[in-house]
Amino acid sequence: MALIDNLAWSYELDEASGDAIDAHGAAADLTDTNTVGGNGGAGRDFEAGNSERFLHADGAAWSFGNEDFTLSIEFTAESLDASQVLIGKADFNTANEYALYYNSGTSQFRFFVSDDGSTLAIVTATVPSPPSTATKYILFAWHDATANTINISVNDGTVYSASHTLGVLDGSAQFNLGAGTGPILHADGILRRARAWRRVLTSGEITELYNSGSGRAYSYMSAASSYTFTGPTSGNVNAASTNFTLTPNGTFTGTITPATDGSGSFSPSSLTWTAESGGKTCTYTPTSTAGSPHTLSVTDDGGLTDPASIDYAVNGTDTIACTDLTQDRIYQRAAGGTTKTISFAGTYSGTAPTTVEVKIINESGGSTAQDWTAISSATISGGNWSGTLSVPQGGWYHFQARGKDGGGSVLATSTETSNEWGVGILVALLGQSNMSNMIDTVSSPASTDTRTKKHTASGWAAVTGNGAIALANALRTELTFPVGILAYAVSSTALHEPISGSDYWLDLTAGEPYPLFTTGLTAVGGDCEVAIWLQGEGEATIGRDKAVYKADMDTLLGRILSATGRTTSNFHFGCALLGAVSTNNAAYHDAIRQAHLEWGRETTGAFYAGSPVDMPLVDVAHWSAASYARMGKRYAQAIARRLGEASFGYGPTISSAVCYSDMVIITVTHDGATGLTELDGTDGGAGVTGLEVSDDDFATTITIEATSFLQPNRILLNLNETPSASFKLRYQYGNEPDADNAIYDNTAPGGDTVGLPLQPTQGNVTVSLAASGGGGGLFRTGLIQ
Repeated sequence: MALIDNLAWSYELDEASGDAIDAHGAAADLTDTNTVGGNGGAGRDFEAGNSERFLHADGAAWSFGNEDFTLSIEFTAESLDASQVLIGKADFNTANEYALYYNSGTSQFRFFVSDDGSTLAIVTATVPSPPSTATKYILFAWHDATANTINISVNDGTVYSASHTLGVLDGSAQFNLGAGTGPILHADGILRRARAWRRVLTSGEITELYNSGSGRAYSYMSAASSYTFTGPTSGNVNAASTNFTLTPNGTFTGTITPATDGSGSFSPSSLTWTAESGGKTCTYTPTSTAGSPHTLSVTDDGGLTDPASIDYAVNGTDTIACTDLTQDRIYQRAAGGTTKTISFAGTYSGTAPTTVEVKIINESGGSTAQDWTAISSATISGGNWSGTLSVPQGGWYHFQARGKDGGGSVLATSTETSNEWGVGILVALLGQSNMSNMIDTVSSPASTDTRTKKHTASGWAAVTGNGAIALANALRTELTFPVGILAYAVSSTALHEPISGSDYWLDLTAGEPYPLFTTGLTAVGGDCEVAIWLQGEGEATIGRDKAVYKADMDTLLGRILSATGRTTSNFHFGCALLGAVSTNNAAYHDAIRQAHLEWGRETTGAFYAGSPVDMPLVDVAHWSAASYARMGKRYAQAIARRLGEASFGYGPTISSAVCYSDMVIITVTHDGATGLTELDGTDGGAGVTGLEVSDDDFATTITIEATSFLQPNRILLNLNETPSASFKLRYQYGNEPDADNAIYDNTAPGGDTVGLPLQPTQGNVTVSLAASGGGGGLFRTGLIQ
């Protein structure tokens, strides 16, 4: 059944002024009383203070007896202090038949019918209660003579029903929009689309008319009887035409199929409407000039009158082709933006196009990612074309090109390219063996996200290595667009100068690590957004001065900024901490780790990228494949945090420590976490390792007899003695700290089962003595619960 079936009247109330007109033409116009205002074609504006309404004397169009009927109206209140009749024949005395209204006493919408003019059968919509001003409500109310119920619903919500077996009085009361008879109970707000049907609408019809809150115009409800077929009258062979448009003259359910008497095809091959109005489009691609002009015709299966055919002249052979982009390439998005200007090129034959347009297509599913757009800085000459286009981040993409003449007609359209490429973020992995092993160490890795790739001197390829795969997968989950890994870490390299003949990163000689990286950077377009640095084992073996190391990091960052053309505001250099090495000097080793901590935290453009101190060693300095995967997730989380795409990413830090008698309370500052955990995920904190306390600058240490967590952000240490003066605390000091049961937060970086680790202390933390109270006071004051 069509929406228009059994429609009694439809006052759209879209007039600028004057009487209310029935768009359906079945009922008389309603008389404007006291000048109801217009609302820009979107309803009429009723002012209660001016007693405004529309009315008509009793008539069959507005009267109902013991029959099915449905009322609907859109209402946006300007005030709700008083009761207001929206539609009805009612004086709330002895001349009542039906009314849809707002009751200020209950702050609810109601619907009533009367079988005798005096007795009211009422059903109430308990939601919304109360309704709000300046909010549009679409109300439906109906009498079901078969089920003997009256019903109301608001905004396609809950249907509220009440039993009523006596029917509805067909009396002589006046009909009103925006007031009751009298006049009384004037509406104050915007009324629109007041309608009545002599039937009960189905729930599906109510949903269709509600239209997610937008409502439906009368034109939508009227059933189509015919349709138009319009479009171009000429085009080129083997080129898609501009759009043909098919438009039913009302609501239509059915399929329209275009056809040709020549060689060619339509896309789509048929167009379907499902209780819809409005036009749909298709294109025609002729494959031969034979029989030109081709006669294009359309037929439908819904009983509509078919329009006349169109003669389509097919012009001779103009072609355009594309030079495909590199397979698997990821373009680094522009600094501070979400697009990338990319160069496109190709060839043409026949008529030289005046303009060339490119369309970006999603490889998965073939949908349009960016519609036809003219290339910029275009060069079109001698059978070749080229130019640039700003492409949004995303992918994988394909593309097409088409040429147009000076009048805007399409001369030719290329086929869709086949190589996959995208726009996203490039992350450089730099440093020595523990970073190169992110790529090189492989042992049953996770499946690689297909929209991640790595770049090496050999070009673009699938990401390899447990660590790099985990990093790329986790980062793409956070960012949703393609992620490229620039794999340019080199094993056994130093930073400042050669160590036992090693290569080193500040050496600008061809073939050294940094020139190899910049060569790769040039190959991917000369830009990347993020770098992660993991290095320092060699420096730690010789006791490199911390200040020298930090100055060398400044030099390296400056060179990368120069190479990428970026600034510290849009390039992000993540400094990871030096992990454990079983053979190094503890003080030398800790100096490099402290350099990493200080430089990553304090340098503009840099950030703390994570700690691998808890990674178990498989030899003197390296980790297992599973550990590289865990670090990959930590790097990804830190990057996402740095880019503002995640609420956590750096892990907790120790912020202070206070001693109460023989107990130390350590306070940590969380980065997006809500608690502390151990390696196995438990939150008690018994037996955590890596913490040390000393009252003689760590010539000796005070024994920690027990540990526990005071959630969410404190750690309790029980000492075997009571210090008499302030002393020092440190966490994860030296070349191989005890990390068998390290401290973590309760996040899940990259979906890991272990949270982010507590960061090593930057220097030593001074533990102050509580002013008074001792341990007993600690409990008494409620600091430990």
